[in-house]
Amino acid sequence: MKKTVALVVVGMLLTMTACSGKTVSSTPVTPVNTENTENKETNTENTEAELGANFGQGRKVGLAQIHYTNAGRIAETTSVIEALESVGFEVVWNEAKNDTATQISNVNDLLALGIDYLVLPPKEEEGLVPALEAAKKAGIPVILIDRSANGVPGVDYVTSIRSDAIRQGRWCAEWAIENFPEGCNFVEIFGSPGSTTAMDRSKGFMNTVAEHENIVLLESQVGNNMRSEAQVCMENLIQAYGDEIDVVITHSDEMTFGVLTAIDNMGLVPGEDIKVLSIGDGSRAMVQEIIDGRVAGCSECNLLLGPQVVEAIKAIEQGEEIPGLIYAEERFISIENAEEILPTLGW
Repeated sequence: MKKTVALVVVGMLLTMTACSGKTVSSTPVTPVNTENTENKETNTENTEAELGANFGQGRKVGLAQIHYTNAGRIAETTSVIEALESVGFEVVWNEAKNDTATQISNVNDLLALGIDYLVLPPKEEEGLVPALEAAKKAGIPVILIDRSANGVPGVDYVTSIRSDAIRQGRWCAEWAIENFPEGCNFVEIFGSPGSTTAMDRSKGFMNTVAEHENIVLLESQVGNNMRSEAQVCMENLIQAYGDEIDVVITHSDEMTFGVLTAIDNMGLVPGEDIKVLSIGDGSRAMVQEIIDGRVAGCSECNLLLGPQVVEAIKAIEQGEEIPGLIYAEERFISIENAEEILPTLGW
């Protein structure tokens, strides 16, 4: 018999009917612990023994991806699909071309297909509230990945599986403090406005350098995690500030590649004339840039979250307690460890 799960709603349990007309059981999910438990382990052996290796057989998971235009998003999408299919789920997915309104519409499209779970990497924190409300109304558990959205874990969504973006920003700031003891001027290429990841990456960096008055922000511009936009931003910044810029920080590998192109095009040498720091993502191509001396350091952002999504669904199926925030294992990559880390990367 097809097993389904209900969400816990504050103060009561409701039996709800999905868009497909499918009735969701009133069996509750164990209330979520909203405290972060980094690197929490799950008893996989016992779970598989009870659920079976193909426990998702005959059921469907929807993935509403932000976009599918760079190596990171492609790797993340592939990881989720392969992990879910390995335990029998059918995966249906779409991508929003980096547009919030489209992502909300895409969520509704997936709900209409009669999915049993929704996996959602939110483009921004506030804008995805209508999507979460639609999933809750349909009785479909939501697992956020890569970013968080405005809502309460255990009520509006089950959990958020993502990076510690504040830590990522702090790692890059610590590199700047250590390598520029006399101070430096830096510019920032910001990611997607409204994104929890972008805001936290910036916060981690800015809060860490705040006590060092000789580390000065010249200007911050928005690159929207797009290579072409970041290239234009960096060219504009070099034209405005020239050799005043000691360091540029970006919020993603994709933007870092745009920055490198801009520095090259302006007749400067990345790594010599301007130090480059990437607060995420740590792809093979980026780590090679570190080895080649063009990038100073990168905070790893683990986007291969499919296995952790499967573990979360297993826990839901068995009524286990699930933390409201689960951090991925990540590292700061610099010339000191880049060659060692390169062979361990999945994309």
